[in-house]
Amino acid sequence: MVCMAAAKMGLLHWRSVQESLLNLGKTNVTSVESIVRIGMEVKQLLRANLSSAATTVLEEVDDWNKTLHYSLVSELHFLLPCSN
Repeated sequence: MVCMAAAKMGLLHWRSVQESLLNLGKTNVTSVESIVRIGMEVKQLLRANLSSAATTVLEEVDDWNKTLHYSLVSELHFLLPCSN
């Protein structure tokens, strides 16, 4: 009788340990999924910000190039009559 009771207690304890491990695994999976999801969202946000910044820089460089071109053309028009 004592051995049977001890065996039943051992079995109950083992099942409790298995349940605890399964629940811990589920919690860990949920945590990892959350971390990955947040990481993906942050990556998309950073990519969008980088793309926007790159577009802004390219537009500014284009404007500067146009301004420089206009200045050079204006200077040439001013200097050409002087070369004759």
